[in-house]
Order: sequence, then C-alpha cells, then structure tokens
Amino acid sequence: MLGIGTEFTVTFKAKKAEAPLSAPKVTSALIPELKGARILVVEDNMINREIARELLEEEGFIIDEAEDGTVAVEKLEKAEKDYYQFVLMDIQMPIMDGFVTLEQLRKIESCINVPVIMITGRSDRNTIFNSSAMGVDGYLVKPVAQETLVAKVKEALENKKVSKNKPTVLMIDDDMSFLKQTNSILKDTYNVIMINSAKLAISYMSSH
Repeated sequence: MLGIGTEFTVTFKAKKAEAPLSAPKVTSALIPELKGARILVVEDNMINREIARELLEEEGFIIDEAEDGTVAVEKLEKAEKDYYQFVLMDIQMPIMDGFVTLEQLRKIESCINVPVIMITGRSDRNTIFNSSAMGVDGYLVKPVAQETLVAKVKEALENKKVSKNKPTVLMIDDDMSFLKQTNSILKDTYNVIMINSAKLAISYMSSH
C-alpha cells in the first residue's frame, strides 16, 4: 500500500563475548634478572595472545604462541630442554582444552617441571579446584592487570630458580592432586620433581 512500509524483524545468534585478557594497563617495573626467559602463550583468542605478547615483551620476555592445545604439545615435544621456561595457558580452548593439554604436557620429559599458569574467564570453584589438583603453578581470572600477570610469572620463575639449589626429591604417582599436596609440604626444603607416569620416571632417571 502506498506510504506504508514493510517492517522486518531480524534475529542474530551471537557467540558470548569472552572476557579480555587484560584490564587497563598498569605500569610495572622491569625485571632485569628474568629478561630473555621464553614463554609459550597458549590461547585460542588471537587478540588475547597479542595482548599477552605485548604485556610480557615489555618486561623483556621472549614470547612464542600456540593457538590451541595440540599446537602447544607439538611445540613442546619438539623443543629442547629448557627452551621454554614458562607456559601461560587458557583453559577454555577448542580441540584440546587447558586441562587435557596440561596432562599431555606433563608426559613430556623436558616439561616435567616447567611452570604453568592457567588463565581464564571462569572463576567457579570447580575450575579452580581442578587447576590446583592438576598441579598448576598459578591461576588468574580475566581481565588481568599487567602488574598482576607479570608478578605471577616472576614468582613462578623465581621459585623454579631457587629450587635448583636444593636437594632433589623425585615423587612418582599417578595422582597429580596427591603429588601437588606433598610438594606443598616439601618445596621449602627440597627441589621436588613430580612425575605421574612410571615410564616417564624411568626415562627421567636414566637421563639424570
């Protein structure tokens, strides 16, 4: 009819937005003694990977990226021992999530004691408990301020450096939660190596 238009109603299905990795920047002091440490950032969100790279490169770290868990495991398997000093990993990823990736990572001899921090938008009790039970070295909830991220990375790397000067205790058990609890008791006195596979333990002892 002349002068009368047609009204359309359009519905879009949109994916729920993921929390950004970083809150507004907070300037932090440089960490000269840790400059040059290589960190693998495992995150399926490209923007979050770029943010992590920017924040950590400003502190003198060398950053490598993996867009999912399978890529991360492949890179870690091919890397020489101590090539990566640290892994920063998201939990919610396609193909292979952070928990499964961590489980695979701990089966790689060169990664037995590589510090791992989980970073995610989830803060529910089960996720935090599972992270602790899996033996992660830290847990951060997005958004994360630069000083918080850098402080957590620094703490994990310094703990690893200090532990090398302590007597070493090798713990072998398939229960990662038990290993983590025992490590919390012994870590102030000993450098605790946690291995959750008998085959990996034999390989580790043969090469040490």
